[in-house]
Formats: sequence, C-alpha cells, structure tokens
Amino acid sequence: MFVQLKTEQYKAAVVFAGSVVEALLIFALRRIKSPVAPSSFAKGKAVDEWRLVDLLNAAKNENVITETAHKAADAVRDSRNLIHPNRVVANHLSADRGLAIIAQGTVEKVCFEVANWCEKNPEQL
Repeated sequence: MFVQLKTEQYKAAVVFAGSVVEALLIFALRRIKSPVAPSSFAKGKAVDEWRLVDLLNAAKNENVITETAHKAADAVRDSRNLIHPNRVVANHLSADRGLAIIAQGTVEKVCFEVANWCEKNPEQL
C-alpha cells in the first residue's frame, strides 16, 4: 500500500486497504469460538463468508476493535466502491492522496488494535 501511495496509485491504495482490513478482521474473528453474527445475512455462515460491514460490526461488538477504528474502517469500506466502474461513474467517485492516506492510517489503526486484542486473548490464538 505504501508503494501505491508513492506511485500515486490512490485508487489501488484505497481498495487494497479495504482488503487488508477485511483480512485482519477475519483473522481475529475466526479465533473467537462463536462470534455473534451481526446481521441476518451473516447468521449461519462462516466468518469467511461475511461481508465487510458484518466483519466490522462483529469486531466492534466482540471488542476486537474500538468505535474509532470501526468508524474509520467503515469509511474505507464505503470507498471500496471505487472498484466498481458503474458506481464510480454514477456516484462521481474518485480517489485522491488524502483518501489514500486515510485508508493507510485505517489499516495501521486496525492492525494495532487486532494485535492488542491478540495479546490480551492469547488463548484464542
């Protein structure tokens, strides 16, 4: 992601950040014996099949991430629509350096919080 920022590939940085956040949350939630599904969509499905919004809500509810990290990651989640050309055109979406930097900071925040959660919950690793 740092490479995408340096080379001004802002859209790639934002989309990649969303994928990293998703992977971090799946990593943590898979270690919880029975995470509560936060939506009817997620109910009965493996964590790996949940949408990013479900992963974010479950991670917040299970105290893996804070409300602050949840809000930041939700903004990155919303920005992942940059991957869909029809949504980019219809909603006049664009990625710029500022958004890419926010996405990078969100990855760092979520990574820090997941690491802290892992340290406090070693029995779940």
